[in-house]
Amino acid sequence: MRTLTSSIVVMSLSVGLWGCPPKQLPDPAVTDPVDPVAEPVVEEKPLTIAEVHAQVNEAAAWLTTGDVGQAQQALRQLDALARKAPELAEIPYNRGVAYQIIGDENMARKEYLRATDIDPSLSAAWLNLGAIAQQSGDLDKALSMYRAGQRSSPDDPDLISGVIGVLRELGKDDEAIAQSKAALAQNANNINVYNHLGLIYIEQGNLELAQFVYQKALNDVPGAKQNAMIHANLGQVLLLKEKIANARVELEKALELDPQLVVAMMFLAQLHMDNRDWESTVAVLEQARALQPNNPGIHLNLGIGYRGLGRFEEAQRSYQKALELDPGNPDPYLNLAVLLGDHMKSYDAALDALDTYTKQGGTREELVAEWTQDIEKQKKRFERAEARRQRREEAKRREELARQAEEEAAQQPPPEPEPEPPAPEERSPQHEAPQEQPVEEPKEDDPWGG
Repeated sequence: MRTLTSSIVVMSLSVGLWGCPPKQLPDPAVTDPVDPVAEPVVEEKPLTIAEVHAQVNEAAAWLTTGDVGQAQQALRQLDALARKAPELAEIPYNRGVAYQIIGDENMARKEYLRATDIDPSLSAAWLNLGAIAQQSGDLDKALSMYRAGQRSSPDDPDLISGVIGVLRELGKDDEAIAQSKAALAQNANNINVYNHLGLIYIEQGNLELAQFVYQKALNDVPGAKQNAMIHANLGQVLLLKEKIANARVELEKALELDPQLVVAMMFLAQLHMDNRDWESTVAVLEQARALQPNNPGIHLNLGIGYRGLGRFEEAQRSYQKALELDPGNPDPYLNLAVLLGDHMKSYDAALDALDTYTKQGGTREELVAEWTQDIEKQKKRFERAEARRQRREEAKRREELARQAEEEAAQQPPPEPEPEPPAPEERSPQHEAPQEQPVEEPKEDDPWGG
């Protein structure tokens, strides 16, 4: 994880900064003609410097909450103060903070630049300008902002840390290491420089040196033991070295110091994923998602956690959200292919995901070829098994139909027997017809018929 973001710095005023007793600030000249008929205008009482100081600090206190509603309230108060004290750089500076909390980074940038026009030595404004550019991915612009601030405040530890962090993200490791060592030679207590230097060694694969840097900070630098990022980064080193128990201790310590430190949540979730503790993985990452809903890495890992729990549709939505937030990263398509092919049995969709990964610039060609071949085999096995299943179901259906026909036949009443034909009528002798007597023919030798 290469980005080490800077938090927004809120600036309050101290009475001692003014260097003079309270006095009234002049009101802008009245240019409208006087209307004798109009109601008399009640002139607003000019504010003293002490009163301006108090109202700026009040607005700055609202901004420290990070609440959008209070930021809007602070902005209204600061807008009114800007008309009364246009020469005070802290007013546009805190207006920039308010706009940043509200989410209008374009207006925040304009207000920070206005503050640096009034006071070029206002390093906090340069720091926030650099952080905005860095978070948007414009590393060259971020570097120029940090270095512009260094021209007026060369020893500012946060600006030095900002420069080193951008050099690290640009891959200029040698220059970043050189500047880190120079900064620590000048100020051995700059905790942020230790954080960046250790991250450079992690990215180079030099885990022993990275661990040495963080341990040295914890042992020698005042306040390092209370720095959540030092513990989080040391936890990352120990996790990479597979010292799981020690890593867990450091990551939980980081979250104890800063319960909203998302980078520590990400490393802790990785530890849970390695242990296949999917419930803990999802619990940590859902908390991280609530804090950084537009972090694509959170959605990607959350998809893995949901997949482990069998919540496949939620996993698919998480992968798609990661692609939406970071369309230039094709890696989620690999996760989608695993989900669709191995778990959801959507083999054509899985093959499409692998094809899209390649078309979007994915470089793991051998892995894609291996997975494509495996998914195609799974598809054929599934189709054969599906055909056998359908044949079994069809045979079972036919057997069921035959059984039902037999049961229906058994439930039918037996057919009535056909009636026998009547017996021939018997007649009594007296009713019989007289039999015809044969007539004898006369004999030839008896001419008289006797």
